[in-house]
Amino acid sequence: MQSRPLVHVNLKFGHHGHNSGYDVLSSFFPYAKVLSLNRGRERIKHLERFKDEKPGMYLYNYSFKMLRLLFNFQVRRSLQENSIVHYLYPENTLAFTPFNFPRTTSIVSTFHQPEEWFDGLSKTGSGRKMMDNFRKSQVAIGLGSNQIPVLTKIFSSENVEFIPHGVDTEYFSPSFVEKEARNILILGSWLRDFDMAAKVVAAFKSIDDKVKFTVISSPENERYFRNCDNVLFKKNISDFELLAEIQKSDLLFLPLNGAIANNALLECMSCGLPTVITKLDSIRDYVTEKEAIFVNKNVDDSINALEFLLKNETIRKEKSTAARAKALSFDWHVIAEKTKNVYQKLD
Repeated sequence: MQSRPLVHVNLKFGHHGHNSGYDVLSSFFPYAKVLSLNRGRERIKHLERFKDEKPGMYLYNYSFKMLRLLFNFQVRRSLQENSIVHYLYPENTLAFTPFNFPRTTSIVSTFHQPEEWFDGLSKTGSGRKMMDNFRKSQVAIGLGSNQIPVLTKIFSSENVEFIPHGVDTEYFSPSFVEKEARNILILGSWLRDFDMAAKVVAAFKSIDDKVKFTVISSPENERYFRNCDNVLFKKNISDFELLAEIQKSDLLFLPLNGAIANNALLECMSCGLPTVITKLDSIRDYVTEKEAIFVNKNVDDSINALEFLLKNETIRKEKSTAARAKALSFDWHVIAEKTKNVYQKLD
């Protein structure tokens, strides 16, 4: 245990289960004081029904800004002398910090956004202010190696670390029940290519009507699959239901518009699912050709890859075994140890 007091500044997203999300890292540091924005977020939940109306949207945004401001002052009041403060989601928290930290405080920030997101910040006054706040960090952690070039532009290279996202490999574990190779899972919402997904799903109705897709996503994405009778769409499910759906699936289909780390990918790999995934350099820190088939952003590539894995049991099982083995290298125990080394360097 390092000698300096440790504070984790957290944000729990509503779509992340108990065993999902980067905030799971805090459970491996029982001596850390955890300050979480999600508790206060409940106070303005009732305002969400106004978000589609201009006056209501203004009220919602204003209320959330005030909530964030109050939360940041709570963080400031909670700091002890000589603290290490780790912002787990700095894009949502540190970005809006209205004060300077005591000189004895060391800030660590884990960044989740790609290079183009940072490039966009430089074009507005509020974005530049967010960048100034990020520069208060002594250490910047990137979740993808492709983030390192942009982070080294903001921070000096010796202050930038690459530490992957973790996964709970004990909870997300394979089921060894025999399957019929007919169930394809589409999981998640952020940066998903649902136009592509819907076209692939529709095409499978005439290719093989025995193949079924389960889509687990936010309610607003159900519209993409309304006319698809080979789809079971699920939303707002429990942690237990999520695990059960992953374990009974044969493949993960992950059409993406972008990515750094991806919870859905890690959790499904940990359960031994082979993946058909959009060809993106940014995701190769987490998955390779041993565990997945990479496809271009077109319907035929995706259909061919899915059909190939469904029909080839030997290759499917090989990729399943490789996926589980790869996921073990991202177990939270491993990631927590690497993070602890960062804290110890600041001691």
